[in-house]
Amino acid sequence: MAISFIEKSRRHLNRTFVSLNIRDFRFLTLSSLGMGYGQWFQMIGLPLIAYDMTGLGAQVGLITALRGGIVIVASPIGGILSDKFNRRIVVILSSAMGAIQAGVLAAILLTGFAHVWHLYVFSLLEGFATGINQPARIAFVRDVVDTPDLPNAVAINSIAMNGARVTGPPLAAAIYGFFGGGALFLALAVVKIMAMA
Repeated sequence: MAISFIEKSRRHLNRTFVSLNIRDFRFLTLSSLGMGYGQWFQMIGLPLIAYDMTGLGAQVGLITALRGGIVIVASPIGGILSDKFNRRIVVILSSAMGAIQAGVLAAILLTGFAHVWHLYVFSLLEGFATGINQPARIAFVRDVVDTPDLPNAVAINSIAMNGARVTGPPLAAAIYGFFGGGALFLALAVVKIMAMA
């Protein structure tokens, strides 16, 4: 009886994560997890740096609103691009754009040359990259998973993104608190490079 219970549990567990048996989907899931962390590092880091530079809460709101507004504007463009071009290429290029902007901002912060206007520029660039990336990344799930396993793949992809949503902000705050904004954006650049896989 115990063996049959263990066997049933194993089969159920295998069925629960069936889409992870697909190699390309495993890479996409890890990439989505990395991109989720990157988004939260950016969303936490830029406002904290703005507040540290200026001491003004209004700067936090303005930078956050700029990023959110650009994501809203860029997302339909990302949807069009993901329908007209190879989704994998769209995901890679938009992730590369995010990695480059994070690396440049990390260099500016680590060298002490950062000004508030830099934060606005990088918030704009990151919002645009995210707006292009997300629709293509979500649609790309369909490209790598067959129809019978698609609902499972969508659920696993959502779990990865929500896992980053839960753990990303405290991790970003810890990196910022212990090592500073430059280290946070250096970590962000690394995470976004990994998300290009």
